[in-house]
Amino acid sequence: MLKDLTPAQQAAIYLHVVGGFNDWTELFQIAEGKERYNKLTDKSKRQTVSKFKLSDAINEGIQELRYILTLKEKQIREDERRILETEARTIEEGEPINEKTNFLDRDEFLQFLNSRANAITDDKLRNDILKMLSDNLRYKDTERDENNEIQRFYTPVNCESCEIYNKCKSCKATECTKQ
Repeated sequence: MLKDLTPAQQAAIYLHVVGGFNDWTELFQIAEGKERYNKLTDKSKRQTVSKFKLSDAINEGIQELRYILTLKEKQIREDERRILETEARTIEEGEPINEKTNFLDRDEFLQFLNSRANAITDDKLRNDILKMLSDNLRYKDTERDENNEIQRFYTPVNCESCEIYNKCKSCKATECTKQ
C-alpha cells in the first residue's frame, strides 16, 4: 500500500508511474537515498536494485497508484459525460432560442428567462437563471421609483449673484418689507 511506504519511496513510484521514468537505479537512489546506494559494492548494487524493483511493497504501491489514476480518469470521463448530457437535455427540453428575441428589451428578456427557467431540469443552472430573473425584477422596481420627477434647488454661491439680493439692493428697504 502507498501509505505504508516512505515519502521518498512514494515519490519514486509516482515518478515511475506518472512520469514514465524507468531507470531503476535512479529510482532506487530516490527511494532509499544516494548514501545507501554508494555504500553498496559494485556486485551488490545491481542485485539490490533488482530486489527493490521486485519487492512486494513497491509493486503493490505501483499497482495501487495505477488503480487510483484509472479511477480518477473514469471519474473525469463520467463527469464530462454527465455535463454533456445535461447540456443536451436542457437544449432538447427547453424552448429553442428565438433569434428574434430582443435582449435589450427588458420585458422580452424577462419572458425569455422565465421560459428557460421553466424548461430546465438541472437545478444549478435553473437557480442561476432564477437569480438573474430576480435581479432584473428588482431592477425594474427601482426603475419605476426613478421615473418620479426629481426637483433640485440650488442656492447662490454669494450674495452678488442672487437675483433677489440685487433687486432688493436697488430699492429702498421700506419697499421690500411692504411686499
